[in-house]
Amino acid sequence: MDFFWPLILIRWIHLGSLLILFGASCFALYDRRLPDDTKTFPWLAWLAFLTACCWIIVSLADIVGDVDGLASTATWRAFFMETGFGRMWGVRLAGLLTLLIFVSPFSSRSGKGQISAICGLSAGLLVSAAWLGHAAGAEGIEWYGATMSYGCHVLGAGVWLGGLLPLSRSLRQPTELAAMQATLERFSRVGMVVVFLIVASGIVNTYLRSVGIEDLIATSYGRVLSLKLVLFLALIGLAATNRWVFLRRLRTDAESAKPLHSLRRSVALEQILGASIVAVAVVLGAMPPNE
Repeated sequence: MDFFWPLILIRWIHLGSLLILFGASCFALYDRRLPDDTKTFPWLAWLAFLTACCWIIVSLADIVGDVDGLASTATWRAFFMETGFGRMWGVRLAGLLTLLIFVSPFSSRSGKGQISAICGLSAGLLVSAAWLGHAAGAEGIEWYGATMSYGCHVLGAGVWLGGLLPLSRSLRQPTELAAMQATLERFSRVGMVVVFLIVASGIVNTYLRSVGIEDLIATSYGRVLSLKLVLFLALIGLAATNRWVFLRRLRTDAESAKPLHSLRRSVALEQILGASIVAVAVVLGAMPPNE
């Protein structure tokens, strides 16, 4: 049985839920207020936990070759105790369970402290995914470089793409125009920093995987990477239009509803492009770079 595409779907949902959780918690911290999006944190944490369980089950079924082999306790013992992949999953499951405690509505923790803990835990879970992909196969200084560049890449993506959901909701909530402009300004400034981080770490990742210019057309991995680059450039173009066109119009033409409507549509399109980029990135993570 071919488990490739089921794994891709599971990994996409898992990564997406953690990206949104990390980005939304960062948004709540630098926007200096607790948005209603914190109510979605338990749902996102449970989605991350359940998809992690599905990821383990499908991956193990792929390793043993069939679903029947999952009934053996020896299979599970060998997976968690004798493989680096399984041991890392043990650590990640512990992190996900801790995350569920912090997002619980019945938790005694509240306010910025709870948001900061959720932000840190989701960041750690995102970075730890490096040990489940290409970075796990590196050695020595290359391993450190691959892990650091992956961490910068995924955390930058989380701040930007994950923050689009609370940004979109803030644009639809009745609030003072000055407060909305301040929120947009803060998100835009943070976005410019993380774009640099994403680009720099992406270049390092490409170098470490020995992907040349000619490989962008000659190999399957390169063609998928080319698709990701095209989508990323479109996303940057859209974000630049939001900052330098729509946001300026909102400042100069505050009485008109058109700039705000344009921003809402543009941010919605950013979310679609962002979800597509994450899906392509998940496919890349499952492909060997030399094919």
